[in-house]
Amino acid sequence: MLPGARCQTRAGPERVPEPATESNAGDVEVPDHEGRLRALRRLALALIPRAAPFAFALAERSRLADEWLLRPLTRVFVKDAVAAWKRGGVAAWEPFHLPFVRAVGSARAPYLARKLAIDAGSARSLGSVHDYEDPLLGIEGRWVEESRARAVRHETLCPIGDFLRQESCPDFCRVLVHAFEEATLRALNPGYVLEPLAELRSAGAERCVFVHRVDQTRTAL
Repeated sequence: MLPGARCQTRAGPERVPEPATESNAGDVEVPDHEGRLRALRRLALALIPRAAPFAFALAERSRLADEWLLRPLTRVFVKDAVAAWKRGGVAAWEPFHLPFVRAVGSARAPYLARKLAIDAGSARSLGSVHDYEDPLLGIEGRWVEESRARAVRHETLCPIGDFLRQESCPDFCRVLVHAFEEATLRALNPGYVLEPLAELRSAGAERCVFVHRVDQTRTAL
């Protein structure tokens, strides 16, 4: 070695991280996105149904709340439900979407009963939830049959139905809308029946037909 020369050591090869294998996979941290989503949905199931009546009450008093709160939240739910349906069909709604609409539907029942002075023994009076909620969601329709035992409503304009028709997802109405309305009105009268939604704008028909019935032998006292 020459005088004054410094001893240089050669660095060893750079260590390359091992790929995850069965033996070391437990050491690799993987974000649990599905777990977080499930946790958020459990939280939504616990909290949102209780707040739903307040959201409707706010929307009925304020056009701003209707256009910037109720309708956007409804669109978010509809789009999420359609995305789930495209991945797994109607069965994909069982863990969250179906329990959610049932919970919201039953939670709003006492508020609507007071607000609309509903006669729980009358199909037409129970059907007045349409008269309340339809304007809040941009839906238009008319009653073609009105009696205590049976009431029939034709809805001729529905932005949600038009979106669902574009997505080829009438099951949203057949399953989730049906469950939502039925949960509300059966909470007020166990003898109430909403017939299957066979005619729907989301399925290509010109109108949605809602047939409300009350079994007079089982009406609430």
